[in-house]
Amino acid sequence: FRHHFCHHPQIPLNDQAGMCLTAEEIYEAAVYNMYKYCQDNDLAQVWAYLWNCWYTPGHWELWARSSSPVISWMRTMMMVEGFWRLFKHDVLGSFSHPRLDLVTYLIITDLLPAIKRKLDHICGLCRIGRPVALAPWNKAMKAIWEDCSRSDVERRVKKEKKLLK
Repeated sequence: FRHHFCHHPQIPLNDQAGMCLTAEEIYEAAVYNMYKYCQDNDLAQVWAYLWNCWYTPGHWELWARSSSPVISWMRTMMMVEGFWRLFKHDVLGSFSHPRLDLVTYLIITDLLPAIKRKLDHICGLCRIGRPVALAPWNKAMKAIWEDCSRSDVERRVKKEKKLLK
């Protein structure tokens, strides 16, 4: 859903050629992706809601960035202002009137690696060579497996702690 919201014809895709889609192609792909997801997961009522309230052409224009020929500066400014507010609070909060060289150093050493990790995660590059995150049903199975691997004493202690809370 967020992916559909942020697509814009002026923002290239994450591919080797840096191809940009038109607004119509973005709309058709978003509708198809959501329809296919709902169909694959047997969510007919969810698709009916999404189509009627979000994905019809009239509603799409109200919330999707791709429906406008220019990138909205209001949301962009909100993101930039929020970014600097967090930077001032989290990174510069422990310094009183930091010098420009210190601010530059903090941006390079603290901020850019965090931004790079986040961008890699968004682009799907963070798990190259690592196992894929567990699916929800895998998490439940893993929890059951770990519970069964515990001794009876451990389970009893955990149950007693839970009752005492």
